[in-house]
Amino acid sequence: MQQDNGKWRVQFTMPSKYTMQTLPKPNNPNVEIIEVPAQTYGVIKFSWLAGKDKVAEKNRSAANMDAKPEFDAYRRA
Repeated sequence: MQQDNGKWRVQFTMPSKYTMQTLPKPNNPNVEIIEVPAQTYGVIKFSWLAGKDKVAEKNRSAANMDAKPEFDAYRRA
């Protein structure tokens, strides 16, 4: 989720069995479905709400991932 100018953008990943033609059509005209190029992402798990302090803590942890050997498997090839 991202907030920009008082509006929220929410992104969802759809199962690969769907195409742009077979996705359900939104029943809200403000909802737009767009296709983005495939990318590799890292995922950080949150429990409960992700407030500013928790997000900052998770970002600091993620920034240190490159320095830790146990995260080698997750580095982009």
